[in-house]
Amino acid sequence: MKDRIKKDRSIKEAMLYALLILLMVISLNIAIKDHTALDISYLKLTMYSIPIILAVLIAIYFPVTILAAAVFGAGYTGYLALYETAKLELYYIKISDFIYWLQNYIIGSESFDLKYSYGFAILFIAVCSIIISLLAVSRKGSFVLIILGTAAHTFFWFMYVNKGRVLLLLFLFSSILLYAYKVYKKKSGEWLNNGSITADDIGKRWIANTSFILIFALAVTYMLPLNIKPFRWEWLNDKVINFFPFVLEWRNDVMDSYGYGFSSRYTSGIQGSGKGQRLGGPVFLDKSIMLSIASDSNDTLYLRGIVKDYYSGNSWSKSNRSSFQYKSNDTLALPYNVNEVRTYKRTINVIPKKLLTSTIFAPYKLYKVAHKDNRFFVDEDSEAYFSKLVTRKESYSIEYISPYLDENELRKIKIKNDSNMSYVQLPENVSERVRQLSRELTSMHDNDYDKIKAVENFLRTNYTYTLEPSVVPVNQEFVEHFLFEEKQGYCTYFATALAVLLRASDIPCRYVEGFMSLYEGSSSRDLKGTDAHAWVEVNFDKYGWITFEATPAYLPVGFREYAPAVETVSQTSSQREESSTSAPVETNRENNTLMDEDEFGTGEFSAEAKLRISIIIRNIIGGLLILRLLFLILTKLIKEIGLRKAKGRVFADKYVKNLLYYFKKMGYSMSKDETLREFAVKIKAYLEECSENLSHNVELLERIMYSSKDIKPEERQQLESYRKNIKRHSIERLGWFKYWWKEFFLGC
Repeated sequence: MKDRIKKDRSIKEAMLYALLILLMVISLNIAIKDHTALDISYLKLTMYSIPIILAVLIAIYFPVTILAAAVFGAGYTGYLALYETAKLELYYIKISDFIYWLQNYIIGSESFDLKYSYGFAILFIAVCSIIISLLAVSRKGSFVLIILGTAAHTFFWFMYVNKGRVLLLLFLFSSILLYAYKVYKKKSGEWLNNGSITADDIGKRWIANTSFILIFALAVTYMLPLNIKPFRWEWLNDKVINFFPFVLEWRNDVMDSYGYGFSSRYTSGIQGSGKGQRLGGPVFLDKSIMLSIASDSNDTLYLRGIVKDYYSGNSWSKSNRSSFQYKSNDTLALPYNVNEVRTYKRTINVIPKKLLTSTIFAPYKLYKVAHKDNRFFVDEDSEAYFSKLVTRKESYSIEYISPYLDENELRKIKIKNDSNMSYVQLPENVSERVRQLSRELTSMHDNDYDKIKAVENFLRTNYTYTLEPSVVPVNQEFVEHFLFEEKQGYCTYFATALAVLLRASDIPCRYVEGFMSLYEGSSSRDLKGTDAHAWVEVNFDKYGWITFEATPAYLPVGFREYAPAVETVSQTSSQREESSTSAPVETNRENNTLMDEDEFGTGEFSAEAKLRISIIIRNIIGGLLILRLLFLILTKLIKEIGLRKAKGRVFADKYVKNLLYYFKKMGYSMSKDETLREFAVKIKAYLEECSENLSHNVELLERIMYSSKDIKPEERQQLESYRKNIKRHSIERLGWFKYWWKEFFLGC
């Protein structure tokens, strides 16, 4: 009857553990689903979680099943290789494609691909189930679970998982309940071993206390403020961002942070590798997809991110600008009179990927913004931004209106600087030879447009594009070093040099950073970190600000001229040439598979494919065996440490179990109706080499088990010496190979 009650309790306890683990795993699954926008329903996530968790728990309690699963997997793979090679080939391609994508996704070079939602979900569920289950069944892992789960869900909250707070409450409920149950179980076991008298309603008291703790913890968690203001100490801010760059993407709707561009406004990352914000030095751009856009334009798009006007001699910064608030779908004022200047309107839909920012990316001149957040701002430089970050699941659409341009008309315009003197500002350390070069380049032209084009053409013709220029000396002005010494650089070099040379000839201009997107025959475009760019804008009166491109890696900006017969959206000849010649080349991975397309489905593998498959199978089996070995070694180590730290009855109980474990290896088990003394008599009769001090040790153990006294140091040493002797005999009887095989692979 007692055995049956004990068995029922074990089953109920296992069911409780499984339920609590399921709740914790599901909370993390929902968080990762919302974070990555997994194309899988919550119901399917739950249905996948249940069998995976059960399989993990079975593997933990019965480790031999891991080996059985590995053998079955290897056998099934062998069967496919012999009889259904086409199917195995298909599996191989799908798995290798998934692994290839996953590696690139983890390192940030690819965005999340929805077609891998199911594979990613199953992998994530398995990893979470293994980690949570191991911590749940371990002795002190429950408290670690509370800490790790709280940290994980807090992170997801700040990464814009809106259910993060509720999911944190669910995880805390499950993990705290598990922790409380294990504490209760441990204490009740100690009370029972010590013969303590416990109240009959101890279970009810535990439920009441646990309920109070749970309600208090969940209430405090729910009321915690989760808005974090950005750091204002510049030095500390830089250090934090360098070590933890993702804090720039944290959730924060504090107007103090977002209204005037402190923490979430776009920065291109193309300033270089110098200290602080110094220009120059090698630059390393992220190849990940930052934004995806869809547009009805087939022009090359210059998507403005941030406009800077103040040049210090080694960096650009933005002067204070007044900002004006608008609502979604409000129309913005245009700098040109539509009766005098013909214009065309285009739309762009922007979807953030890896880049999270409040900046609104749009060509000049922004006319309308549509977004679910009903508020956005535009400053005097036509730089636009929302009041908070736009997350990966959101999108916004913009309309912009651009003028048709006529170079002959542009040559007639005298550029004025009535608006802001910062557009002609230059620091004192700009040298005379830089100013002299500017005068030489512009003096031969009688209009501002040709002067600008002369400087632009000079930079494009005489300097080289590279991402790895040398670091600019600290005591030298950036443009002078570039023009007369370095003579190579990337877009910030050329844009800065163009701006400084124009200002040196009293031509107002401003420096702009954002993304440049080439048209490649599709309305959809992916913008990577490598598409970050810098250019210069000059204000041509009734036409507004016009873009100029000094970087030789790209063709000059082509102007769209008005064609009365055709209200066209096609490119001018120069833009078409730019799109066809400057488009980046992407490697098509489909042409890089192990099997040629003609070979697929023929039922035969290439020699290379067979070798790869055999290596993968070998690595999987080897990996499983290594994991199994590590698990058993860790389990044994934990038991040894527990035995050494145990005292009194707990020590005696653990010691007897350990001793019986080694006797069992030698083929002698203690039956349920057999006492320790009776078992000792049997051992003396059949294992003479193990009989020395056995009777004395049994008496010592019985005294410890049936009294409240602790064991003395010399007695512990005597028992430990006997235990080591029994272990040595069990190894000698089995042989080293058989002993280690049973101990660290079969787990028996």
